[in-house]
Amino acid sequence: VDAVAGSCDDGVSENEVACGIAGGAWTAAVEGVTGVDAATNLDLNFGMGVAGGDLGFSFGSENTDIGLNFRKPMNVWLFDHMMVNFSMMGEDNYYNPMSFRTSFWKVTKGEEGGLGLFGMGIRYADYAIPNKDADGEEIADFDCHDSGTCEWNEDAMTGCYAGMDEDGEDCLDALYLDYHFAMETPVSFWSMADWATFRLGFAKGFDLMNMAGTALVPTMGLGFDYGGFTLDMNVSQGVFNDPVKYFWGRNSAEALNSSFSIGYSW
Repeated sequence: VDAVAGSCDDGVSENEVACGIAGGAWTAAVEGVTGVDAATNLDLNFGMGVAGGDLGFSFGSENTDIGLNFRKPMNVWLFDHMMVNFSMMGEDNYYNPMSFRTSFWKVTKGEEGGLGLFGMGIRYADYAIPNKDADGEEIADFDCHDSGTCEWNEDAMTGCYAGMDEDGEDCLDALYLDYHFAMETPVSFWSMADWATFRLGFAKGFDLMNMAGTALVPTMGLGFDYGGFTLDMNVSQGVFNDPVKYFWGRNSAEALNSSFSIGYSW
């Protein structure tokens, strides 16, 4: 919408003050507005039982992302479940267009009601050349470390990330060996065991193709289930690094929790 200048109904006065002196009525100016094309996006998710397992399919129309998952009980070495995942990403994620993952895990029940999980998997990632756009044209003066789509995150990852390693060299393929440890246990103090749960986990990996490890990522959370009301909260990673700061409330730079979900069942 084009901007409209203010005007007076006497057809002569050029500002609001002059218009008022002349006894006219002033119409305020209207700023121009840039139009935005309407868009409709559709996300499709489908699941069904197949061959003793669960098959899932997902599609996102906004970026044409496609995901395919299959999981089932399967005794392999130390594990009793497995899952296969394939994803094909759209043009907005052209620098990481395809990935394939096979995961195995086992959940063990403890004597006091707790649960322990050990998982391991193989993950293949196919990266595009990071200094070229979706059409294959080279980007002038490209620097992956400053780019919004291919930024090296030194705190979260080592090895190959979005097609470039920490030395700025291309690594167009990566084969990761990932392993995970997690536990969940009822909170046994203050009579909270019936409705509060504490969770702790660690994830680590190694890129077999580029011979580089990924950073150890700890996670911690709390779960509450009381009278149909549920709350799941992920506690910030900073608690691991400096718990005293959080205890005394001096964690102004980072909140105690990074995400949470609330629900109620009736």
